[in-house]
Parts: sequence; structure tokens; C-alpha cells
Amino acid sequence: MKMISSFNKIIDYFSPTIKQALIKIDEKEKQKIHEIRLRIGRPVCIVSFGQERFLTADGGMTNYEGLALKVNQSDIEYSFKAICDYSIHSFSRELSQGFITITGGNRVGIAGTAVVKEQRVDTIKYINGLNFRISGQIIGCAEDIFNKLFVQSPVGILIVGSPGSGKTTFLKDLCRLMSKRWRVSIIDERGEIAATYRGEPQNDIGNKSDVFDGYPKSDGIETAIRVMNPELIVCDEIGSKSDVKALVQTINSGVKIVATAHAGTLDELYKRKHIKKLINLGAFDYIVILGSGAELGKVKEMQAVSNGGVMQL
Repeated sequence: MKMISSFNKIIDYFSPTIKQALIKIDEKEKQKIHEIRLRIGRPVCIVSFGQERFLTADGGMTNYEGLALKVNQSDIEYSFKAICDYSIHSFSRELSQGFITITGGNRVGIAGTAVVKEQRVDTIKYINGLNFRISGQIIGCAEDIFNKLFVQSPVGILIVGSPGSGKTTFLKDLCRLMSKRWRVSIIDERGEIAATYRGEPQNDIGNKSDVFDGYPKSDGIETAIRVMNPELIVCDEIGSKSDVKALVQTINSGVKIVATAHAGTLDELYKRKHIKKLINLGAFDYIVILGSGAELGKVKEMQAVSNGGVMQL
């Protein structure tokens, strides 16, 4: 397996003081980092494989706030203007959703004061926190499952795991592999699969993938089936009533579904009534359960779905 990180593509979005500290981080450590959090008046927080530590001025990591580099108002303002490409009004739609996708497919979550119009968030002001989520891929992490299940034809798979278990990372690699052989439509509602930046996917999602970036799942699925004639539909984090309605259409059209869902076990999964309905309708041929903690990103269990019931392989 090969890990690809977009860490070096986000450096210029930070103020000079923070940028210099980030540059000094050991190169091997940089590859492990998947979040950098800025909060006014508090330390720069680095998240690496689920572990949170604070950044020091010399590029080190510490658990002690007193030794860490603190974030001030000007640091937040510098980064916010940079991620908006110095034209805040051009990103009104993204601000209303709470995040902006930047170069490399990296995504920045934004915390602040909501400006509400007609009972909906119109934009954000008084920014107090930014979360840089670093886009990355682990090339090869889904190869074992792909080689076992996709021998002759596409199959429907539900990838299940608790938050932070690596579901989206696994899904990205599966897209790369599937689209070498079949037409894949990726419904990338939150921009986390293809990591599209200005129309171009930043992640390796294969040669036969079409990306519906920013589409609500229902609209994206309907459009993809109508205009792209896919053999596989891919979407992340399903579970709502509207998701079920849209995916039922996919089942009826004969297109296979590859999706992810939050649940630590099969019992937890079956307590989610909308997902249970999809399984019982035959939306998936297999359920793959990922581990967490020491088993992060590893396949813990795989089930074949038969006649609306689940059968251990």
C-alpha cells in the first residue's frame, strides 16, 4: 500500500508564523497528519491517526498547551482570506454549507456566527475556528476486497464502520479499482471522494469515473442514471429517508450500489431503519465491516447478503 498526502499543498494558506512551524515538521510525520485545527486564543491542534496534539514553534508536537503555538485573530483572518481566494462573496454557497474545498482537494471547515435568512444559513461572520482536513489516499487498501468480490462483474457493497474507521479512504481506493473496468458515477455530495477542485478530481479515482460534485444524493443519483448510463453508483454516508428513495431507483435500473454507512456492528446497522430497508430490498450483495482503533481501516468482517438476510462468508 502507498500513502499519498496533500499536506504540502495547504502550507500557503497559513499565516507566516504558523507556516514556518508547519514546514519544520518531520517529513514522515507530515504524511500522517489528516487535520490541522485553528481556534482563536488556543493552540494549533494537529490530528494524526486519531491522536490530537499541539504544534510548537519549532515544528514539534506536545500535549502541553503552555509549550504550544497559539492562534490569534490575525492568523484566522489570514487563513480565511486565503481559502476564499481573497473574494469572500464568491464563496457564499460554500460558506452557507460550512466548508470550502481548496487546492489538492483539501477541505476547510469553518466555525463562526451564522447569518440566517428565511430560516436557512446564508453565510458566516466572525470566524473563530478553521479545520483543515487534509485530503489523502491509501493506494491499495481495498485491493483484497476488490480481488475477492469483483472477479467477473460489478457487485453492490455497503462499507460499514464507526466514525473515523477509514470508510471514505477505503471507498476512494475501491473507486480507483472499479473504474479500471466499469463505468462508475460518483455522487460526491461533500467533495470527499474525488476531492474535486475547480472541476478536476484531485484524487486518483480511475479512468471511467464520472463525478457529480456537490450534488445532493437524490439529485446526483437521478442525473447520473439518466445521462451517464453507469454500471456502478458510488456515494458516501447514506442513511436518510431521501437516500433510500433515490437508491431504490438505482436498484430498479439494474445499477449496482457501493456506499458507506455509520455503524460499528451489524446489530447497530440493522437499527437504522432506512438502511435496513435498502438491505432487505436487495440493494447490496455484500456488507464489509471495518475495524477501528488498532484495527483502523482493516476489514474486520465481511457478510454476503442473501434473500434479504445476512449470511456469514
